[in-house]
Amino acid sequence: MSLDGYELFDKKAVPSTSKPWVTLQKGGLLSINTMAYQKIGSPEAVEVLYNKAERKIALRPAPMDSPRAFPVRKQGGRENIRPSNLVSLTAFCNYHGIETNSARRYRPEFTDDGVLIVDLAQEAADATGPRAKSAARA
Repeated sequence: MSLDGYELFDKKAVPSTSKPWVTLQKGGLLSINTMAYQKIGSPEAVEVLYNKAERKIALRPAPMDSPRAFPVRKQGGRENIRPSNLVSLTAFCNYHGIETNSARRYRPEFTDDGVLIVDLAQEAADATGPRAKSAARA
């Protein structure tokens, strides 16, 4: 079989979305895309706040030595041009009874002073990956 006419796909050539997104992954890991991370100043850590009445999570940039800091770590290796940024919110979600049985993608809001707000009451996109969906069907 000839591969004439085929073009090799290079995933690095695909531009990342220019819109800010966050994904609350199954188990409580929060993934913040590059655009959203930059909008809050690309901090090394964040403090996490919760408005129970409105079901909103706030991430406020914080120094790593803050006693309530949650470190932000990069997802992906050196070859990942636009890595996501991860914050482990497992204990936070468990404490507040926030459901993390499936991955949900949200459009965050931002305050003028660099705080990222995730409104859990808003309609969210299912962000469950194909591997997880296949495993659930099996």
